[in-house]
Amino acid sequence: MWRNEIAGLNVGLLLSLSTLILAFGCGPSSAPRPASEPASPTPAVAEGGSEPSADSAAAATEADQPAAVLESLADLSPEDRALAIKQRICPVSDETLGSMGTPAKVRVRDRDVFICCESCEEDLLAKPDEFLAKLPK
Repeated sequence: MWRNEIAGLNVGLLLSLSTLILAFGCGPSSAPRPASEPASPTPAVAEGGSEPSADSAAAATEADQPAAVLESLADLSPEDRALAIKQRICPVSDETLGSMGTPAKVRVRDRDVFICCESCEEDLLAKPDEFLAKLPK
């Protein structure tokens, strides 16, 4: 009888763990994203009804960032923080950099690239051209 109770407990723990992983993101340092923050940045539509160019979308500043994101980016050096703010998103997950904790920096093809968490590094290195194409020049 106690074996059935232990088996039921193990299944319950696995389900709880799976739910937590799904709820809190892809990396070990992931934090839940506030409900008010979109999963990926949506560029503002210009007065003429068209989306801004890639260059103007890349011109993000610290003032454009939510407080929670700025708090996560505060652990980076000033130079890295400026690069992460300019990059804005993780090219692998399309998450806002800093929304899941301090972003990780990876050197890819002589370029520093920030990712939302260390779990994205394997995909970035496996398909660098695909993910680098998503980033501002």
